[in-house]
Amino acid sequence: QHQQWLEQHLTHTPDDLHQLPAGKIYLAETPWLNISATLIRERLEKGESCDDLLPENVLNYINQQGLYR
Repeated sequence: QHQQWLEQHLTHTPDDLHQLPAGKIYLAETPWLNISATLIRERLEKGESCDDLLPENVLNYINQQGLYR
């Protein structure tokens, strides 16, 4: 039953998500990244870069809010 529902709503074209008002599911292929808050905290405490772990805007927010310190 769930498989049938998924097949009815599945799209292989991401543009469909913007063209249709609702009701489509796109399963994106994304790489698995082994990232944890502990790893980020440890790097920041050591003064090491986290550029490879987080987007720039997230790093900026962490720094502005003084998180992980």
